[in-house]
Amino acid sequence: MRMLLVLGSMFALLAGSRLSSTVADEPITKSPGLTVKLGKIPNVKLTPRIKAGQAQIKRIKELIADLAKLDSADIGLSAIMNGHDFAPVPCQSQISSILASNHRVKQSQIFRDLVELGPAALPYLLDALDDKTPTNIIVKHEGDFGGMWYGGELGSINPANPAEAAVYKSRSGEGGRGSNIKSHTVTIGDVCFVVVGQIVGRGYQAVRYQPTACIVVNSPTQDAKLCANVRSMWTSKDPARKLFDSLLTDYSTEGPGEGDELGYAWELANLCQCGAALRLLYYFPQECAALIAERLDKLDVSATKDVDDLTRQFLFNRVRADEFIKGVSWSKEPVVRTALIAVFKRAGDQRDMLAALPAIDDVNLVHERLEPLVAKLPPDDSPYHQGHVLLSAFVRQTPATTKPILQKYLRNACTERCLTACVVLREVEVAWETDVLGPLLEDSRMTQWTYPVNPEEKKGPRLPKRVCDVAAETLAQKHSELKFTFAGGHADLDKQIAVIREQLNRKH
Repeated sequence: MRMLLVLGSMFALLAGSRLSSTVADEPITKSPGLTVKLGKIPNVKLTPRIKAGQAQIKRIKELIADLAKLDSADIGLSAIMNGHDFAPVPCQSQISSILASNHRVKQSQIFRDLVELGPAALPYLLDALDDKTPTNIIVKHEGDFGGMWYGGELGSINPANPAEAAVYKSRSGEGGRGSNIKSHTVTIGDVCFVVVGQIVGRGYQAVRYQPTACIVVNSPTQDAKLCANVRSMWTSKDPARKLFDSLLTDYSTEGPGEGDELGYAWELANLCQCGAALRLLYYFPQECAALIAERLDKLDVSATKDVDDLTRQFLFNRVRADEFIKGVSWSKEPVVRTALIAVFKRAGDQRDMLAALPAIDDVNLVHERLEPLVAKLPPDDSPYHQGHVLLSAFVRQTPATTKPILQKYLRNACTERCLTACVVLREVEVAWETDVLGPLLEDSRMTQWTYPVNPEEKKGPRLPKRVCDVAAETLAQKHSELKFTFAGGHADLDKQIAVIREQLNRKH
């Protein structure tokens, strides 16, 4: 029963939402009973690689020094979110918890370049783990509720990985709560810790949010043992070989198949396998493209009807299919591309279909598969649910041909569908959003969303947002010449909407 509950939570978001349950709010290393097993490691040979030359080494060291310029948080460096990412490939982030606020997240090109360099950068990143040079990121905890502390966490260690097994055993029970602190300045060493984690496929987070109102800081410049543990696991005279072998081990890591902790162990195994597939394709495509394509060909992506069905499919695949597919869907390797197209064609559930969608260039095929799903959406389809996920992916993949799809979706639509269309068009770039949202400027139906009459008063009166208000707000966000602010009563908003309509009419 416990297994079903765990897997049920993993697959609850059948619409394909990327808020994954595979990264726990508490570090997996704190569970001494966690067991995974090592399956058969693929017989893949590493092609000899040229060692980094002096010019590349110089560039790596300059990039590490330039980390001092960082002034914006990202996953692993943020006090308002908890998750993991792979910076060089878009849309691979997975967030397990997040604080509702202005996230102020901006990915650094320096950070991305270092992750992109991968094994070539590893030795120099490890050397810099204790570099106390400050960045411009300062984390503070204000107020009496919650707290902030140094945690010494290593994230999702894989105990089946020989590189990590000894550290896993030595750290059992560690990573707890230390004394409260009020402020921490992120250092170059802290950022290098996060970069190393992204390269090797581990969720190393120098700063993370923990519900409720808590911030955990895992700083190798403050924690000598944490620094030493990371170096002991990943230091090698041949970093490419070290990374290659580690990723193949992760790729072959499975849950135990039985026992009380089955669900949690498979969570870790799923995380390891998906992360390894992504990185093997990115860093070692010549060696691993055929391996990944063969795995895709064997995935069961048939339609599922309930949690039992999902559990059966998950255990058959030994991995969550949609996460595995998504992790490799960016690849341009021909053999992988062919396998992804086959997955898209045979997928029975929306989540698997959308995971493969980035690999599909055939517009007719996209419409053939996705239009029937749109037609089946419920009449009261609301934002941030199944239709939102489907329409966002559909429009993003085929922006030139999906205007009629949204217009049909909005025909005699309820307010919830109107809101969904607005949210979708905020997320994607198209040339026709005014054609879809313009008619909504005349729709004065009330929604369940509200706004403060006086934005300066936090506890002042609020009024319901109307469909026309949300449409105007969306258009203003997409077009700098259009202005709309939620302030005053509906009559005040009508004056702003009238100006927007006049501006749009002049354009046409």
